[in-house]
Amino acid sequence: MKIKMSKIKTYLIITFVMLIFCSCSSVVKLAKENEHAMVEIFSPTKAALFVAYENAVEEANLENHTKTANYLYHKYGPATDKFLIGRTNAQTFNFSNKKDRWYIDVNKLKQPYAMIVFEGCHKPQIEYDINKYEKKIEKYINPHPEEIDDAANDKSIETFFLQSDLTTNASSFEDDSLAANSLEKNHYEILFYVKSIGEDKTDAANSTKTYEVELHKVNLNLSERLKESEDFTRRVMYRYDWVQPEVNSEGQVISIENKQELKDTWQEMKNAVQSFYTGAVVDNYLEELGSEFETDQPVYPSFSQYLFFGLLFPDIPATHGATWERKRIIELSPYEDEKFEEQAVYAGTTKGKRRYDIKGSLLPDSQAKLETFEGYMIVPENQTFPTKVEINVSMKTGKIIVQWHFNLEKH
Repeated sequence: MKIKMSKIKTYLIITFVMLIFCSCSSVVKLAKENEHAMVEIFSPTKAALFVAYENAVEEANLENHTKTANYLYHKYGPATDKFLIGRTNAQTFNFSNKKDRWYIDVNKLKQPYAMIVFEGCHKPQIEYDINKYEKKIEKYINPHPEEIDDAANDKSIETFFLQSDLTTNASSFEDDSLAANSLEKNHYEILFYVKSIGEDKTDAANSTKTYEVELHKVNLNLSERLKESEDFTRRVMYRYDWVQPEVNSEGQVISIENKQELKDTWQEMKNAVQSFYTGAVVDNYLEELGSEFETDQPVYPSFSQYLFFGLLFPDIPATHGATWERKRIIELSPYEDEKFEEQAVYAGTTKGKRRYDIKGSLLPDSQAKLETFEGYMIVPENQTFPTKVEINVSMKTGKIIVQWHFNLEKH
């Protein structure tokens, strides 16, 4: 079940595309056995996709279609494994409800733009009237949070919410004409679902647990300069979805149990992303990301990066002495070429909650100047996952000033 959901979810999220709605038998037809599309969407996932001809000529109605699509995305998005919404350049689609499979060719629509709506069970519909887009979404998809999330009733799943804020100064931009005092702000959010899926107690002193980590939702709000890369960045962040880390009794991640599965899923994800984004820069970056899945190292770099799993798995044992402390090498994100030595010092326990003071320092060969690296972490007694983490980092390299604020909370 997990493998199936992994492939469906990750493929949909990154394939996540956008725009269409209607009921025209000549356009929406049952797919032939060998009739495959650029994008495939499977029940129970619902979708509201905004599409246009491959060579659509810019005109007022098409511009209105784009504005409406963007408005609806910001109102009902971002896309999740349950509801796919957004604009896309894809020209062919397959929709499946496990019984029937439909095929749509965008270039056969009766006008250059439309919205496709798939409510997960029945034949997809096409809506050509821009003024009816929102009503169709409300009627057929009901994308409101009233739906009960399965995880809310699953006591075996632990939920964690990570917010990361990056602020840089204008001096870091290539355009020196920007005001020296202006700031560029970027916000990242990840909602983690964590579930224990195995335990090895053959050796009491070296027991391990294996967890499955779902990136249930990834949200980004990037600066105006980076806005166009927001969707691309969000999609590739799902490359670690459903990762299975093995954790020892000291709280350290020692291996990844499903490396081959993640490698296979990444290839599917990469192909899907390249169907929307092209060029040497994109290809080179995707190749660089793919190298993570080729490494012989037992653990991915993301498990020492604050932006991903570095705070969720803080290398803190369930029990320890009164003078406990530890050091480890971490990164803030994949975007800086900088490593830090992070120190966690046990500060005491209050009402079953252990507090750790966090400080960091640059490595000896760094060319940066560290101004601030401090924070704290709360971990319950006899547990390894934190319930609250807050860390602030500020550093300067040349004219570039980088400030990070990380906030992780257990929900």
